[in-house]
Amino acid sequence: MTIQTLPLTQSTFYSDSPELSVVRDGLILIPDISGYSEFVSQTDIRLGQSIVYRLLSAIIQANELDMKIAEVEGDAVLFYRYGPPPSVSMILKQFEQMRNAFNEVLSHLEIEHTALSLKMIAHYGTISEFKIGGFVKLYGESVVVAHRLLKNHIESHSYVVITDELTQAATLPTIQTGSLVDLPVNSVPESKLCEVYGNLREVCFSYFNYEQ
Repeated sequence: MTIQTLPLTQSTFYSDSPELSVVRDGLILIPDISGYSEFVSQTDIRLGQSIVYRLLSAIIQANELDMKIAEVEGDAVLFYRYGPPPSVSMILKQFEQMRNAFNEVLSHLEIEHTALSLKMIAHYGTISEFKIGGFVKLYGESVVVAHRLLKNHIESHSYVVITDELTQAATLPTIQTGSLVDLPVNSVPESKLCEVYGNLREVCFSYFNYEQ
């Protein structure tokens, strides 16, 4: 018996594909817990679960930029928001609010977990989303770049990475006023770095070191 195999064409894939939302530029923001793997391996599972739940909840509740949540990834939360990006100073303020809430939870624990700290990746680019199994999944190279940036070579456990794409988009003249979006004014040290991650293009970013 001969079995005929139908050729796979673009139309075949499109007919079975999810309905994508409108492809738009947007903010991707990932607050991530430093020291998570070591914490999990050294902490009772019930106690560890309770602590991580409280830490992630504090991060989510400190969301002041009206961002949506795509995923909670164990030690991180994947936030996103379509449309023009907030200013760099607003990104730093958002991190500081999340970090303060995070540290507040740590300060009330009965045992010491000083190895836990918070860092954050902020990127801007073209993204889309689709729904699968009741979940929303972000899609696009910008999402890949944001996740790869978590594997950077910054020698700090508490910092904010802001990509050049985000900085450039946030400092473009506004249509209404023609003025520049405000830049950060703070005492947090800023450095510049460019790195290549696997087969991705070179990614350049600023990082602000909050480690004391």
